[in-house]
Amino acid sequence: MCGAAPFLCRAACSAPFESGGECAAAEYCRPEPGPSGFTSSQPRSSCVPSECTLDDACTPDQECAEIDASAGTCLPTCTYSWSTGAAYSDNCGDAGDTTLYCQPVGAPGAPTLACLPWRSDSDGGLAGDLCDPIAAPCRERDPLTNDALGLTCDGGVCRRLCDGVAPVCGIDTCCPVRDRDNQVVYSICRPSC
Repeated sequence: MCGAAPFLCRAACSAPFESGGECAAAEYCRPEPGPSGFTSSQPRSSCVPSECTLDDACTPDQECAEIDASAGTCLPTCTYSWSTGAAYSDNCGDAGDTTLYCQPVGAPGAPTLACLPWRSDSDGGLAGDLCDPIAAPCRERDPLTNDALGLTCDGGVCRRLCDGVAPVCGIDTCCPVRDRDNQVVYSICRPSC
């Protein structure tokens, strides 16, 4: 397939930001915007060269998301919070015409919380619905109140991000997700930890 700039023919792949052997060593699978941005009902992805390793520094507002042992990508870092009134907010916002949303990416044991492009033709799933971080992301806002929901795709299911303080998990538990150094990267509502 012919990827986005620089316009080079690249191998197509089907699992963006996941390790799985579709791409060569030192490459990763990156989603490609269509002519109208990230709106295609069949998202396109291609294998691109690694942008970083864990030891490399990305720009100050980005983090190196390790996709596998030989490839990583610089992505905008997502930080989120819940107010005492249980209102969710994050720093993703918009990048030009593209809405960004908070999504965990990276290899098992090396999670990164990043701002990814939202598919503008997707309504998104609600808590408990099946999802895919690129092809079928979770709903960003409540359709009735327009309040931010704090949902993200976790293992193919829409779940709420949490902080262990605000009571947003209902009957679920706020489970910390840790990196290799046992540092909490983010927390998410799950039936059990």
